[in-house]
Amino acid sequence: EPIYCSPTISKAMYWITTIAAVTAIFFVAQEMHAHHDETHLIAWWTAGMFVLLACILSFIDVYGHLAHYNNPELQCHIVRIIWMVPIYAIDSFLSLRFHEFELYFDTIRDGYEGYVIYNFLALLIKVLGSEKQAAEVIDAKEEAIPHMFPMCKLTPWKGQEFVRKNKYGALQYLIVQLVCTVFVFITRYFRVYDEGHFSWKHGYVYRMSVTNISQVIAMYCLVLFFHGLNKELQRVRPLGKLMCVKAVVFFSFWQSIAIAILVKYGVLHGTQHYPRSTVAHGIQNFAICLEMCIAAIAHTFTFSYHDFDDEDGRPQKRTPVLPALWH
Repeated sequence: EPIYCSPTISKAMYWITTIAAVTAIFFVAQEMHAHHDETHLIAWWTAGMFVLLACILSFIDVYGHLAHYNNPELQCHIVRIIWMVPIYAIDSFLSLRFHEFELYFDTIRDGYEGYVIYNFLALLIKVLGSEKQAAEVIDAKEEAIPHMFPMCKLTPWKGQEFVRKNKYGALQYLIVQLVCTVFVFITRYFRVYDEGHFSWKHGYVYRMSVTNISQVIAMYCLVLFFHGLNKELQRVRPLGKLMCVKAVVFFSFWQSIAIAILVKYGVLHGTQHYPRSTVAHGIQNFAICLEMCIAAIAHTFTFSYHDFDDEDGRPQKRTPVLPALWH
């Protein structure tokens, strides 16, 4: 009979290992600095180690879900959301290390970001059973679900309309990201993109404006769905999951704008390896490499595979990993 580790021991080992790894990374980085290693080499090493740690933590979560694959209709969406961390982390590290190809790497990251938002809404719908069942739950409510500020004057959506419009509101972000990627390729080719220049003569401001509007619409639809069906969704603890998705999507976007502004006004300066034209992207990618480690830790608790264990903490059944991946 297999031996199962208690949740308390598992959590203790998790935290001890993670804290030790982070401490070791900072210690080695400090030693490299003390020995006068070049700044970009220290940044590459530090970012790479945080990416490796984030990937390991995420792979443990993914394997845990696939080994406890008791609710495939829900867990397939959870696994896709968890994959956001290694994809973001590896993509950002490659953009940091090979910044001349960052546009191609960012295309992958931006596309998967929209895919994650869509999968989160799909997860919430699956908790209720299906789109039809979700619509029936909404219709059964005594009062229609009101819109939130600043859309509170709009007529409330009902039933199937509520589900459909929220679904399309989340899906549009994926489409907009793909269109914006093509737009960036074209404007950079004609040298009119000029990142960090907030002038209507440059493509950067148009891309940021459209992306921001699309993001707000997508997140509004997620929050509206969560707000209207919060009680019915409680069995999957949706608030923590929503906050994780919002934090990664919104924070990384506004962080990139803030860094671009700081570079524009000379607060942050370029270096020999990262001139002024690329230093904003370099700082952003370095920050994401570190932040994805935090996101991986948050996912361990908000998207835990232990939610699919039985009462004594043992898996109800195990499914081979490869078949589960193809579900």
